[in-house]
Amino acid sequence: MTPNDISRLPALWPADYVGAHYDALTPQGQANVRSAFPDEADSSSVHPPETNPPLSSRATDWGSDVTSSDPSVTFRHSGWARSRRKIREAMAQEWTSPRRLSRFDLCGSEPWVARDSADPEHLTILTNHCKSRWCVPCSRERAARIVGNLKLKVAEGRIRFLTLTLKHQDIPLAKQIDRIYACFRKLRKASFWTCHTEGGAAVLEISHGWRDSLWHVHLHCLLQGGFVPHADLKAAWWRITGDSNIVDIRPVHNAEQAASYITKYITKPISRTVIEKPEPLAELITACSRRRLVLTWGTWRGVKLSAPLSTIAWQTICPLDVLYQRRDAGDQDAAQLVAHLERLLPDARALVSRGPP
Repeated sequence: MTPNDISRLPALWPADYVGAHYDALTPQGQANVRSAFPDEADSSSVHPPETNPPLSSRATDWGSDVTSSDPSVTFRHSGWARSRRKIREAMAQEWTSPRRLSRFDLCGSEPWVARDSADPEHLTILTNHCKSRWCVPCSRERAARIVGNLKLKVAEGRIRFLTLTLKHQDIPLAKQIDRIYACFRKLRKASFWTCHTEGGAAVLEISHGWRDSLWHVHLHCLLQGGFVPHADLKAAWWRITGDSNIVDIRPVHNAEQAASYITKYITKPISRTVIEKPEPLAELITACSRRRLVLTWGTWRGVKLSAPLSTIAWQTICPLDVLYQRRDAGDQDAAQLVAHLERLLPDARALVSRGPP
């Protein structure tokens, strides 16, 4: 298929339709969630068994209904379907708005075919993404953007890892998060800190002990600046918290090391001990609501860590199911596009509920 062939394809659908009707279409893909939830359905299964009825649905303007059991949705979430249902139940119990629940339910829906405006033979599939921090595919895509943008800052040099820990206590998670954030703000105002550091980023890690059933909160930071004396840091953290002196600081040797360090905590899934217990899961969702879990300060303040890394300007062609319908009806342009699309994206057929031609 030549660029000239593809240039005729927007006639299949109004070129500006998506821009007027959708705000969350992003490149589709199946996140690698099998390692996060190893006992879930095999992520290689495109259509895992669906035992629950659709939770949300919406009619499209081209005559089809969109539901949470659509192939494109089950494909995107096939590696963590069971955990996703539990998280969705907890979100509903914690008074998550109907709009957010619907976006969560329909994440991965309404696949569209799009082309690169600079390279017409470069095709992709765009779908609705919910962008919820509790959605594993969306959170991993966001983490990839954060890590990519952090690498640009780390490349400036003089970076150190820092981990701050609070003593475990039997108090609500929300109060522990408030406390570690407040203590960290005080630490950044200390004279030795301002003398040795310029800026940085921090990621909040939350874990739940399977032995003590207590919440554990930590801050994992990337610091830019000079040498920070460990003894001064430890003494300051003890003075600020009143009961915690466990701190760890070490130099970063390269950008890949820093990316690996920070990715581990950004992409860390909710532990099985939390997902299987409705009360801790609900507490986690409530405690993290309307909070930033990735912070920046100093010279890094204002850095848009979640900014897209790609500069590709995608031009929509038509809905994927409409494309297959036109191909099946004998449209030769659509047939050529399907053939080219499936060469580039072998899983394209899995996103629509139709068998081989």
